[in-house]
Amino acid sequence: MLDAGAATRHTQKKRRRKRDSQFCASSPDIADKHRGSQAELMGSAWLFGQGFEVFRNLSQHGIADLIALDPSTGSCMLIDVKSEAVGRSAGGARKLTKEQKRIGVRRLLVDRKTGICRWDREPAVDV
Repeated sequence: MLDAGAATRHTQKKRRRKRDSQFCASSPDIADKHRGSQAELMGSAWLFGQGFEVFRNLSQHGIADLIALDPSTGSCMLIDVKSEAVGRSAGGARKLTKEQKRIGVRRLLVDRKTGICRWDREPAVDV
């Protein structure tokens, strides 16, 4: 049985999860052309939450969508963001190009419906 303080913390945690999922939930009427931008923004918010400084690419045809800087180490990561459908892997999504692999771009998968972000397991370089 939970004490009063633990019950309150549990309730607050549930409210935060509900609020966060409402923030991240994709609008059903969002135009196809805006889905990639939405995924990039959601991925950026997730990276901010992980402690990174995040910079977006101004070009639609750049080699990476985002640059994430770890302020504690000064290291940078180049990131390609892909929108992921609920319950499906991003196997059908465009893979990293040889050039992206060569320079170490990582692919961040974003589920726009749930707001869940995860790193793709694709190797950064050809083996």
